[in-house]
Amino acid sequence: MFKGRANRSKYWFFMLYWAIGYFLLIAIENSMGLNNIDFSNYSFSKYIPLLQYSKKVGLLTLLYRPITILPSLSIAVRRLHDRNISGWWSLLFITPLGLLLLIPLIRKGDENDNKYGLPPSIS
Repeated sequence: MFKGRANRSKYWFFMLYWAIGYFLLIAIENSMGLNNIDFSNYSFSKYIPLLQYSKKVGLLTLLYRPITILPSLSIAVRRLHDRNISGWWSLLFITPLGLLLLIPLIRKGDENDNKYGLPPSIS
């Protein structure tokens, strides 16, 4: 799951599908009135971006990120491997410094073999 390499298109298409699924889930829950978990009384609610738009969320929206954390980390690690960077750097995503990882995620991967395997187009 965390071995090998992923090229740019594989990574960014995964992120696109992840975001589309997330926003569709939010829209479906909002339209069906299933957003009934209220976080407005908690002090941490101002730090959660989704709660800036709506103080209530649905259970499926709340569970979407924890359920998709492993596939998201896996594709990020494999993308970093394509740049010949250790996957451990993906831990920066849980900090504000995670934005610095956008640079290697955007740049083209190694065209030759590296310590993580063959280029994604060959393997």
